[in-house]
Amino acid sequence: MSKLETLLYEEKDGVAWVTLNRPDTFNAFNAKMQQELRDLWRGLRRNDEVRCVVLTGAGDKAFCSGGDQKERGQGGYTPGARPMDVEALHSAIDLVATIITWAVVRVSDQPADAEHHYGHGKIESLSALAETALLFVLCGVVIWEVGGDDGALMRAISGR
Repeated sequence: MSKLETLLYEEKDGVAWVTLNRPDTFNAFNAKMQQELRDLWRGLRRNDEVRCVVLTGAGDKAFCSGGDQKERGQGGYTPGARPMDVEALHSAIDLVATIITWAVVRVSDQPADAEHHYGHGKIESLSALAETALLFVLCGVVIWEVGGDDGALMRAISGR
């Protein structure tokens, strides 16, 4: 195992003890800690000697206070990450879907009239088509997010 800067690691009797070791920041996550934890979990996945992992925090004030706000950037806590604007896009797609649903419920609830002998049910089919299109857009956004230039999409698919 490589040298750890933000974690302590001990293995004893089939138990791995992982300690978040940034007590000066109440063990707040930073990019280095995230990378070390990611590498550690991947290594433990292949370690047949370890049957249990205990995650704890150094110091006596806090287990973990969350993300280190001093290191948080536009892309979150991971350097080179896509901007948080993608989250706004997800929320916008959810908002559009909600508005479509609300409008359809309002219209399809109306009784049959001279122009709509069987009611206003066709609007439900059209809204289902529109929401399906939105789901395809969202799938494209997710694939774009995961894809990146570093082969992250293939790693996500293969589980490596």
